[in-house]
Amino acid sequence: MKIFFADQDPLYRAALKYSLDCEEDVIFVGDSWDCMNSVDQMMSNPPDVCLIDLNGKGFSCLNTIKTLKKNFPQIKVMVLSSYDDENSITRAVVAGADAYILKSIGSRELAQIARALHEGSSITSFYMLNSKQHHSPSLSVSGSSIP
Repeated sequence: MKIFFADQDPLYRAALKYSLDCEEDVIFVGDSWDCMNSVDQMMSNPPDVCLIDLNGKGFSCLNTIKTLKKNFPQIKVMVLSSYDDENSITRAVVAGADAYILKSIGSRELAQIARALHEGSSITSFYMLNSKQHHSPSLSVSGSSIP
């Protein structure tokens, strides 16, 4: 599974790459600190899954999601964010995000969700479905629960 990261924090990008490097089926095809540069990079080597920070610099990340979904509808877009407010979640989903995941998630759970999206398995996010409750997120991937 080919993955691309778009996040303004270089340390977070490096940590994410390091954390997911142990996953045998993960191939990194690029990363970027700004959303506009991300689109350019993905045009030449489209990933299967794009992990994108909602608050990245440059071209609006919401516009990036829309552009990716328009030009490459097969790319699964996962928003990674530290914000769990309803407005952020709604904006990402309306833009076309396939998943909205909090950055506090563990790397194994993140890889499992990326795989499920890539394989076309059903996936739901607690915050996408009911963001008004204030619990830790609970995700469901093909019937298995990920706390």
